[in-house]
Amino acid sequence: MLYNPESLPHREELAHQLLDTLSTAGFKPVTRKGTYEAMYARSVPEAPGLRVLVYTSIEPYQDRPGFAVRVKGSDAIRVLVEYDSKDGKPRGVSNESRVNRTGRVEDICDRMLGRMRGAYSYARKPRRCKDCAAPTFKSKGGNDVCADICWEKPRNTAVASLSGVGFSSFSMDEEG
Repeated sequence: MLYNPESLPHREELAHQLLDTLSTAGFKPVTRKGTYEAMYARSVPEAPGLRVLVYTSIEPYQDRPGFAVRVKGSDAIRVLVEYDSKDGKPRGVSNESRVNRTGRVEDICDRMLGRMRGAYSYARKPRRCKDCAAPTFKSKGGNDVCADICWEKPRNTAVASLSGVGFSSFSMDEEG
């Protein structure tokens, strides 16, 4: 079926086909505070702490049961690899190209599945930080950046106490 984003039945059918593709591929629904659209994830057993995450662009209706993909032009399906960093914050470490909702419904699902497979393949053997072995991601400048931000050492700030004339004591880190 050629997808028509202006047709509500087409948007509903695409939503159902996307969910079927995700389920068949072993993805499970996840929720995230502040995110309204349906999200699905699959953990990567070979790489603990990494998962493939899919932002589906599927939203529930506000006024009745059911769901559909968002209207044309509002966004695309996104597939990425996410890492649970040591500070407890999830960080994206790989971003597959977006899946535009154009063409036949079957082709849209196939493109999403291809992006999911690419992300899963990357997540199985991600680039790793040479210092701490956490996954790395590419910065906007094109540099590899540690997802655990290991280059930021806890700062031991110098705290001075005054004793009449000058400093009587201060602390320095072990390097200085």
